[in-house]
Amino acid sequence: MNRPVDEPVIYSERYARDTVMPRNGRMCEIQIEGVCRGMAETYQHRKRRGRCSPAERWAPSNGLAICGSGTTGCHGWIHRNPEAARERGWEVSAWDDPARESVWLRNPNILGMELYLLRDDGGLEIAPDDDPKRQNPQGRAV
Repeated sequence: MNRPVDEPVIYSERYARDTVMPRNGRMCEIQIEGVCRGMAETYQHRKRRGRCSPAERWAPSNGLAICGSGTTGCHGWIHRNPEAARERGWEVSAWDDPARESVWLRNPNILGMELYLLRDDGGLEIAPDDDPKRQNPQGRAV
């Protein structure tokens, strides 16, 4: 029996971790200067788990591969600085769809950050030129 077209896909935790963690070569995807520990150690939910629908909870578009724990490294920085994290797309508000919210990530092929949309297949799309986050110079650096 086929799943109805309008029924959301529910991703497993294993699929999400296996898809997101290698996305940037297992390096922390945000690499906050003076905070980052280098290697991606944890999975950060951009929309906090308690605010997610079942379809969003383990969707790869809702995840970041980052260093630290909820109190250390880049992961800890996000939890201590939720407003700044939202400006950069590292955290997403309860009413936003993570798949439609752009995020600043370190690009391993260039020096610096690039603004992306995250796909549920683990891929990245460069965000459009008119994305509002591009207008915020604070989004590029911490």
